[in-house]
Amino acid sequence: MSSSLRLPRAARVAALVDSPLPEPLPNVALIQVPDTRKALGKLATYARQQYKAKVIGVAGSNGKTSTKHLIDAALRMRLSGSISPKSFNNDIGVPLTIFPADPNQDYLVLEMGTNHHGEIKVLSDMAQPDIGVITNCGAEHLEGLDDLLGVRRENAHLISGLRKNGLLVVNGDDPDLIAAIGDYKGKVITFGFGTGNNLFATDILCGPSGTEFSLNDSRHRFFIPMLGKHSACNALAAIAVAKRLGVPEEEIIEGLAHSDGPEMRLQLQPVGNVTVLNDAYNANPNSMRAAIETAAGLTMSGRRIAVLGDMRELGRSSERYHREIGQFAANQGQFDLLFCVGAQCKFVAEAALQAGFSRKKTGMVSRLRDCFDEDSRPPEGW
Repeated sequence: MSSSLRLPRAARVAALVDSPLPEPLPNVALIQVPDTRKALGKLATYARQQYKAKVIGVAGSNGKTSTKHLIDAALRMRLSGSISPKSFNNDIGVPLTIFPADPNQDYLVLEMGTNHHGEIKVLSDMAQPDIGVITNCGAEHLEGLDDLLGVRRENAHLISGLRKNGLLVVNGDDPDLIAAIGDYKGKVITFGFGTGNNLFATDILCGPSGTEFSLNDSRHRFFIPMLGKHSACNALAAIAVAKRLGVPEEEIIEGLAHSDGPEMRLQLQPVGNVTVLNDAYNANPNSMRAAIETAAGLTMSGRRIAVLGDMRELGRSSERYHREIGQFAANQGQFDLLFCVGAQCKFVAEAALQAGFSRKKTGMVSRLRDCFDEDSRPPEGW
């Protein structure tokens, strides 16, 4: 990496720049490089190579952040480590997670996201994970990844930077994803709901306080304070990582029971006399289905209302996926009202009506705040 360096005396702060500043900054070292993002990645790789810590990279369409938290919970009873804050999962966020990490800790969990071809390879080559996790692959960022096959191939590039003797933990319920990682010659552990996986969840119980399941039909029960059947699947990935790093099963059980979920991902929040299931961080078809299924399955009294918004970056398939969500919501048979917000959500409303949902119980607005405007036309009963 060619660069020019101007180092003031006693400088404690450095900045990567791609062009000289008109005036020098006091006590700031300026490191001029052709491309600041690439330079940041090279510095992160150098820092990572100094670490004793086992690096775990988590990729996939859904559940990356939740799985990252679950891995941390499964490990921290016995080991010390850190995870990326929030969704620091691109070529800026991953370096900014690596730099402050304690090089003598036992583990570092990195989240790796993508919205265009080649991004996962860059992040994997940068971070050189000892363990790679692919949670699942679904319709996401299709404007940049083209189609589901493109999503699978992109996430499969996590194997690019995996270290020698590394481990790949992958959702085995997706045969096309398994085919996409077929070139990987290292050790693979599969997880999912199918009994053909190395790790599978059975006897799953979902309630308002969390999700309970058995591992491989054993008598040992695992509980995680996260909602939805899919949370059990995310927990399986965390169990696989913890077992690889030598954490005893009883400590994994204890750690997972005290895990903390990320904000705005299926959070139950009381608002006066109303209980809100907040899943507003982001959405794609798989996460939307999981949220709808979770809301429909919760034991509760009173009316059950679904407020659904647009799913972005679905490209030419956007209308199709929004219509599928509308039909899915209607087929649950649990919602008293369906409120659709946004331009694309008109397809959700149309499909729900076609699937038999009552027109009197379906509302459509372009902005959420219109729900509260005098001139809006909410469905009867609001």
